[in-house]
Amino acid sequence: MYVFITNGANHKWHSRRKLLTNTFHFKILETYVPSLNNHSRSLVKNLINASDNGKSIADIDSHVTLCALDMVCETIMGVNLRSQEGKSMDYVKAIKNVSQILIKRIFTFWYWNDIVFNLSSISRDFRKSLKLLHDFTENVIQERRKILEEVEQKKTQ
Repeated sequence: MYVFITNGANHKWHSRRKLLTNTFHFKILETYVPSLNNHSRSLVKNLINASDNGKSIADIDSHVTLCALDMVCETIMGVNLRSQEGKSMDYVKAIKNVSQILIKRIFTFWYWNDIVFNLSSISRDFRKSLKLLHDFTENVIQERRKILEEVEQKKTQ
């Protein structure tokens, strides 16, 4: 099967690709290496601590997830969550809750209906967790704007 892209869609794809290509250029990615190394070291320390006395690690996925979350938040948003250190646990719980509810909604056919889902208790939990995630993101954006405004004010003085 062949998909033909119209001229307008091709232009949109090309312009977005050009924007993203610079984001993933090797020189830019190299600036994240120290951060990725620090979070990786924290992961290794946590795994060593969790396996003390020769115990096997039952929940390695939670350790890796927290490490990935720390990496993503620091590199993309410039925020150090320190979730591997037990910080920002409300944010971590909200992410897990939203993910679990979405999976439950996908696999429970009566939740496919928006009316049924919106009347359910899990919908209230979903909205509460999603609000926490959105508030966090909005706070990060507001802080960044404030910093940019301060820099602009210093330049004009």
